[in-house]
Amino acid sequence: MWAAWNNGVDTSSYTYGTTATGFHIPNGASEDIRQWTACKRVSPSGCSGSGVFVPTKTSVEWLAFLSNVPSCATVTTLSCY
Repeated sequence: MWAAWNNGVDTSSYTYGTTATGFHIPNGASEDIRQWTACKRVSPSGCSGSGVFVPTKTSVEWLAFLSNVPSCATVTTLSCY
C-alpha cells in the first residue's frame, strides 16, 4: 500500500522531510524519523518506483505506516532523545 509512491507523477518540485509533509526515502537510502514518540530508521531497498513515502503529518498516519511496513523496506528502532 505505502510502496506505491508516486504512480508516475513528477514529484521533483515537491518538498518532503518534515512532520507536516512526510518523508520520501529513495531506494538504497535511510532516514531517521523521530515523530510522535516513535523513533525509527526506515530503509527501502528494491521498492517499486523511486522508494517509499512515509506519512507523518498525524500520529495515526505514522503508526499506520509502522503497522504496515512495505515488504521492500526495513524499519529499525532508534532511541528517542
